[in-house]
Amino acid sequence: MSDLLLLGLIGGLTLLLLLTLLAFAGYSGLLAGVEVSAGSPPIRNVTVAYKFHMGLYGETGRLFTESCSISPKLRSIAVYYDNPHMVPPDKCRCAVGSILSEGE
Repeated sequence: MSDLLLLGLIGGLTLLLLLTLLAFAGYSGLLAGVEVSAGSPPIRNVTVAYKFHMGLYGETGRLFTESCSISPKLRSIAVYYDNPHMVPPDKCRCAVGSILSEGE
């Protein structure tokens, strides 16, 4: 009888584990669909203060740090001009800065 009880307990715990994993997958968005569409850009008429960088894209972190330390309440933005798989790393260009104003 104790063997049957032990098997039932293992089965119940396995079921709870599977339900927990399924709930986590649903909560984290792994089961959500992705909708791709084209339309107007979400940002219009922006004024941006930025610094230009040419070189490895991995080196742009210091520009983000500098931008956030100067204006911590403004949103940061980056524009990457080149595909790093097609352009030599030392020739990759980008601009990193803060959005000063949006809209009219």
